[in-house]
Amino acid sequence: MRRMQPTLAVVAMAVLFGACVASAAELHLATLRWEIDTATGQVAAIGAPDAPRGGVRIFDGRADGPCELSISAATPQADGIELTAREAAGDLLVRQRIVQHADHVMWSVTLENAGDEERWLQVALALPAPLTDGSFWDGQLETPLSAGDRQAGGLVFWFPAAAVYDAERGLVVGIEPSQVFSFLGSAVEVADDASVLSFSARIVLPPGAGETVEFFAAEFAGRWGRRDAVQRTYDLFPAAWWPAEDIDPRIVGPGRYLRGSNANRDLQIEQARRLLIGWDWAYAPFQTPGDWYPDERFWDDAKGHPGSLDKHYNAAQGTLEDYRRETRIRCHEGRRAAAILFYVLPQQCEWSLLEEAFPDSFWVWPDGSHPGPRQGWIKTDANPALAMPWNTSYGQETLRDFARILEDFRPSGFAFDTCHGGRRYYGPAQEGMRGRAWDQYGSFVDESVALSNLLDWVHDQQVEGLRAGTCLNGPHVYTLGRRADCVMFEPSPLRYTNYRARQWPVRLLAGHKPLVWHKGYPYWLNEMVRWQELEAEQIQEAFRGMLDYTLLRSLVMGAIPSNDFWGVPRMVEWGRILTGLCRAGWQPVPALSADERLWAARYGEGTRSVLVLCNPTREVVSADVAVEARYLGPGSYIACGYEGGRVDCTFDADATNFTATIEPHGAGLWQAALRLLADGPLSGRGWLEVPDTRDGRFSIRASIHLDAPAQARVRLAIPKGAAVEGVAVNRAPVEWRLVDGAVEFDAALQAHNTLVVASWPRVLIPDAQAVLDFPFMAEGEPDCTIVIPDDASEAERFAAERLAVYFDYYYRRQQHPSGVVWELDDVPGLEILVVAADAPAATGHVVMIGRSEDSLIAPHCVQLQETLAEALIARRPDGERDVLAIAGRSDAALAAAMDELVALLDERYPYCGVMGDGEVYQKAELDGRVLDW
Repeated sequence: MRRMQPTLAVVAMAVLFGACVASAAELHLATLRWEIDTATGQVAAIGAPDAPRGGVRIFDGRADGPCELSISAATPQADGIELTAREAAGDLLVRQRIVQHADHVMWSVTLENAGDEERWLQVALALPAPLTDGSFWDGQLETPLSAGDRQAGGLVFWFPAAAVYDAERGLVVGIEPSQVFSFLGSAVEVADDASVLSFSARIVLPPGAGETVEFFAAEFAGRWGRRDAVQRTYDLFPAAWWPAEDIDPRIVGPGRYLRGSNANRDLQIEQARRLLIGWDWAYAPFQTPGDWYPDERFWDDAKGHPGSLDKHYNAAQGTLEDYRRETRIRCHEGRRAAAILFYVLPQQCEWSLLEEAFPDSFWVWPDGSHPGPRQGWIKTDANPALAMPWNTSYGQETLRDFARILEDFRPSGFAFDTCHGGRRYYGPAQEGMRGRAWDQYGSFVDESVALSNLLDWVHDQQVEGLRAGTCLNGPHVYTLGRRADCVMFEPSPLRYTNYRARQWPVRLLAGHKPLVWHKGYPYWLNEMVRWQELEAEQIQEAFRGMLDYTLLRSLVMGAIPSNDFWGVPRMVEWGRILTGLCRAGWQPVPALSADERLWAARYGEGTRSVLVLCNPTREVVSADVAVEARYLGPGSYIACGYEGGRVDCTFDADATNFTATIEPHGAGLWQAALRLLADGPLSGRGWLEVPDTRDGRFSIRASIHLDAPAQARVRLAIPKGAAVEGVAVNRAPVEWRLVDGAVEFDAALQAHNTLVVASWPRVLIPDAQAVLDFPFMAEGEPDCTIVIPDDASEAERFAAERLAVYFDYYYRRQQHPSGVVWELDDVPGLEILVVAADAPAATGHVVMIGRSEDSLIAPHCVQLQETLAEALIARRPDGERDVLAIAGRSDAALAAAMDELVALLDERYPYCGVMGDGEVYQKAELDGRVLDW
């Protein structure tokens, strides 16, 4: 299908209302073409003269009818056209700014109320499309176009766009997603030869006020239906669907509770690493809901506070200063293990506080009443009630509290619980707020608008040199999903209740960001398995089946199961993979065609694209796989296994093809790591191989056979942190450059080509087995000393502490393998001494940690200096003792070396928790044991 050059043409000049205006303007997308009648504002599909007309439509909620507009001017612009209109019988002024982009149209509608009364308006953009046999997706539900006209509206689970499509093409119309509205709508009108798709937002316009609603329209391939519409929306507005920049990167990944004590915050470094805790939700770290940073006005010594343990209730007595001191330790020290997210529910405030201090802040229903308190929620001694946290005295207090929290406790950001949205507030605080709407009861503002304002404020703050981040529990509104950096989905994927129906809407609203399943198989076991009637092996098999489903569902949905790691070693390994995938970014269109029994998913972009196939059946499935290249980015692609193994591919301008065999309940992962970009289409076959090595120089190899020689730009993804030494094409060196974690070069490719990229690992480990055999401890006692430079940097001291804590935590867990971290306080530990001086102060074997140029460690780093690696882990004899050198050329390289070292040591010193000790685990003969899965 030939792609038409997008244009907007102004034709046939005429005189209308005394002004010189164009009588028509044309919009062109790939195959869809529209003509705008600038005298009326109506939009017709070119080539379908009898089809219904579209255009900007404005509905008056008070008059319960459409606003009649008269176009007074049509002004050509460099990139589009502007239409000016006035309400025929009223004081509403409307300006339409229509801008043609290369692959989409932006259509801004600015309304100004020149009258004396508040206006309730619903503003829609309607566009015709020659589609009658396909489907209509209203932003939530899909119905066939054959069902006829349909309209829908709301906010909860509503994607900010709607679409019509068939198997060949589609049209998506929506709003630019950074805008905040309290009500969205969509509709379709179906005629004999076309349909008209519209998307709308409701606004409240006070006298003298103005507001702009910015719409977009784009065409897409219809192959993947509504997923294609979502993908187009993500691609057009990327900033709305990725995490905020410059936040603590650990927020974009798995999280759960550290459950430590202020006495053992160091042990949490290992607990978090081994069980993949990137962020700690730090549940209810305050005394009273609504008093987020307590001060003397509301503090109650008798009520208690969480104390020195990560408990969810007020378990300790003490003064306000006791509370602040304990919370500082929890946040300041805990952030070394995970990103501490201060837990809040800003739309909930203790009833007594609302009555005494913030009477203007009660939530207001349509009849003027207030919701009553919910006893025992959030904390057992709490009585919170729904409150308006913006544009009220309580809202001002909340912002002050948030600022004090960030200044004093310095968490990495905030965790917003039950951050769903969807409740409508009808009280006076809505005046002056953006995003107001109306319904049959009057004007209102949605809860999500207030929460969005708070989230915007959070993202504007700095903590420890980073932007404050956010993790939200189950956002049900697009404005909240946009403002999340990570999304916690509280139920397990296994729970077959109404929660399951929420999974995909929340997934789409979260964009490319990860979902984190908060609760795993132990929570809903009684709902799904009649374990009381089963034998031990049958219960174990039920556990394995739930893990199978959880893993495959997570791979398909871009999710990470936070609580299924405990006691399941294989799930820990998969958790690391899922974390990497989710940080690359989940994509709505899988772009994979294979056996219909398989589930498909895709992550990342370009040469970082990862392709996933899951087999939910009990049979081995072998399939021919076709990858649609247009979704990965321009060019032709060759894939390799996720771990770098060779895959034989064929390719052309449209697709990459290979065969795959997926085991029952298993998954296959591939990376489209090599891209060929030429002036014309390419076709041929090839393979790519990326070796897994850390012991020295290695070569990434590719073989490419083209059907015709071509000059091409080649881009090849390299392992994270690897240093490229040189690139050769057909044994001849070529000039190369690094672009977005890939090596890129230009080459004149022949019919048969070999590519070699010589590289060094970031962390060089010449003899991994020697490192594993190093005598860190013997017979329950330390057998080495950790030595750091006298003037060690913070990074060097922390690296030494990480290694000491590694063995202290491991040793304690051998004696107490189950339970939370604070229970380790009474378990004897293993203290490896860290000294800031060279031998003779260090007796026995020595671990030297530091920058490679430091005089202390430099003699042990000769191997590093001869390579392009950034760090070294090497064991060598030194007289009667052994020295293990852990050195980096920089602080960042030293941290990377420690990451590699502890991951390597896990092979000899494994620990991922054990199963619980409840009745079900006892009957399954798994209590205190590891599940073989």
